Amino acid sequence: MEKTLFEKYGGFSVVSKIVLDLYDRLLDDDDVGPFFDDVEMSRIVDHQTKFVSSLMGGPASYTDDQIEKMHARLPIGDAHFDKLEQILRQTLSDHGVAEDDIQTIVGAFESRRGLVVD
Repeated sequence: MEKTLFEKYGGFSVVSKIVLDLYDRLLDDDDVGPFFDDVEMSRIVDHQTKFVSSLMGGPASYTDDQIEKMHARLPIGDAHFDKLEQILRQTLSDHGVAEDDIQTIVGAFESRRGLVVD
């Protein structure tokens, strides 16, 4: 049986490191950083670790309805989503994720754009 990307890259411990780095980068970004000004970071990092894990075929999952509800009150535009996607792509690359696997993960992320973008 073929391994999921989640298993291939080491499971929650590795995904957690990637997500922590991702949020360090997001918080430093002038376009998307302000979205996290009043957010409890430990909570969002936990949710995002589970979400990225699910994009990689891991055991956690979020329904489209949950994703939409979590972002409904935020004025997220396409430019914000594009920036987050760009930072995600670079973060995955910097953590040694292969380009084909980055495409798969970012593609799964992109498929949820309509649930997040206002």
